[in-house]
Amino acid sequence: MATALAAALVLAADQLTKLWVRSAFLEEEVAVVVRGFLNLTYVRNRGGAFGIFPHQQALFIVLSFATIAVLVWFHRSIGAHHRLCKIALGMILGGAVGNLADRLLVDRERCVIDWIDVHWGAYHWPAFNVADSAISVGVVLLLYYLMLNAETKPARGAPAPPPGG
Repeated sequence: MATALAAALVLAADQLTKLWVRSAFLEEEVAVVVRGFLNLTYVRNRGGAFGIFPHQQALFIVLSFATIAVLVWFHRSIGAHHRLCKIALGMILGGAVGNLADRLLVDRERCVIDWIDVHWGAYHWPAFNVADSAISVGVVLLLYYLMLNAETKPARGAPAPPPGG
């Protein structure tokens, strides 16, 4: 239940914010929120993360479906009993579905809508969206969960630790 709820919340937040951006901004228009740090803009990303492989929309559609399938399989195979794992998987799933929805249902050129534009000094981070943020946070949470719950096994050929120690 936590996985589905997290995915639904991410998907709703992602699509509602993108709907607002498409209705409030012209493409490439910029609104300064915090000068030198945060802008809002309307960017149609024709590629993947950071705009890599532009105009390879079919590739990203296939990768999105594959990612969703792997997440569902992973959720079922591990049982996802821990709430942190469920929420992490839901965040990644909701983000993947949100960006896939852009490519399949929203944008006629199969682009993803990005709108959060961050600067830090001379560095400019590529624009991103709620789905991208949820995927990033979800991956970090999932890795944290997996590291906390990893079984420690002795290296091959190393003696096993004594019982109780």
